[in-house]
Amino acid sequence: MSEGAHAVVVVLGDTGRSPRMQYHAISLAALPHINRVTLIGYPGEVCNELIVSNPAIHDIRLTTSSAWIDKLRPISLLHAAVKGVFLVLSLLFTLFRLPHIDMVVVQNPPAIPALLACLFMSYFNGMVVLLDWHNLGFSMYFDRYSSKHVLVRVSRILEGRLGVLSDRHICVSDSMGKWLHKRFNVSATTLYDKPPAKVFKRFSVPQSDADGVDLNLPQIDVKVRHELLLKLKLTDEELFPHSQSSSSSQITSSSERTIQTVRLSENGNDTVTMRDDRAVILVTATSWSPDEDFGLLMKALCNLDRSLVRRRSNGRSLTQSKVVMVITGKGPMRDAFMQAWKARQENPADRLVYVSIVSVWLEIADYPLMIACADLGICLHTSTSGLDLPMKVLDMFGCGVPVCAIHYPALPELLKNGENGIIYRQHNDLAAQLYRLFCEAPNEAGASEELCKMRKAAYRIGSWEDNW
Repeated sequence: MSEGAHAVVVVLGDTGRSPRMQYHAISLAALPHINRVTLIGYPGEVCNELIVSNPAIHDIRLTTSSAWIDKLRPISLLHAAVKGVFLVLSLLFTLFRLPHIDMVVVQNPPAIPALLACLFMSYFNGMVVLLDWHNLGFSMYFDRYSSKHVLVRVSRILEGRLGVLSDRHICVSDSMGKWLHKRFNVSATTLYDKPPAKVFKRFSVPQSDADGVDLNLPQIDVKVRHELLLKLKLTDEELFPHSQSSSSSQITSSSERTIQTVRLSENGNDTVTMRDDRAVILVTATSWSPDEDFGLLMKALCNLDRSLVRRRSNGRSLTQSKVVMVITGKGPMRDAFMQAWKARQENPADRLVYVSIVSVWLEIADYPLMIACADLGICLHTSTSGLDLPMKVLDMFGCGVPVCAIHYPALPELLKNGENGIIYRQHNDLAAQLYRLFCEAPNEAGASEELCKMRKAAYRIGSWEDNW
């Protein structure tokens, strides 16, 4: 591309919830020969601060489909066709109003309407069209239709025929690259997702061993941790209202406690420290979509609680008194899951004693901090195609947090079982792994040696900037 080039990044989804496409925009804007980047997507969440504060990046939100189009949803094929035409025209109208475009990066899925518009535009102005394969678009219908449904078959044909017309291709895994080459005759370069260094960073990492990574990480400044947990109301009173902390007698009017920290005020001086009986924090970042098995998560946590109760009833102590499952994000399945959890906790016969669940929607700046506070990440992502990789796992690795993830074919490209995380298949597997990591042979910091080594490996993940 020539000096002063203009690059466009297109995603037919909420731009603020499309991190990979935001990272593309940030990286493109950093190139010396590009002086403008336009990011096009749907209205919704605010983009990363690195987007908002960059004068070279222009954030444009498309008009979503009209209410009358949504009324056609019961007639799936007609709805898809009408909505597709609407999106093509809307995107073309937006593209033709922009200054001369030299290249465009299009996310797939969904890509058919965007690809139609961009390929049509490239015929007139010669811009380069790069297709970024996050997944297979036709596979996204598998939760509603069989592989032989007409909508799935038409989507697959269009995806293959239009995809091959793009000038360049990148994809998120080697498995996907091989599939694309075999089935669509597309040659795609694998660009693995990586955590951006400026967003997911090592918070106040003590340099205590030969490799410069403390085995008892993750760790952020204890005062920052305390303020965040307090802000999110992650306290014993909120999460375990039916039980008393083993050290509740130590609570005084001059102390302020979260599930992991305590602030003591003496003689006008505030001191914040980690609690000796701090809770384990598990975290999962989710969009609450059908390809995430929340029933499995609930069963695993119930099994874990039964194991903790049994250990306590046998007279064996708990190194860490409680476990808190923090679920970030929002989506269609959230309310039903949290209502089921609330109903369980209101019933004394079903109530969990040592495990609690909380759902939070985090501000952009708080998300990496919450991840860094966690002892372990949980991934519930089950790929519709079996070829994509869960990007949220990279967020956790970027903060030095190892992950337990459910198995599917492409996952070992990212998560090395026993090295930077653990792969499980059933709810009882997950419960057993959690119990083993936090209750069997923990060190004085409350973590098993295996978990410490996995934290160290998670830190070794590269950055988006270097990989891009």
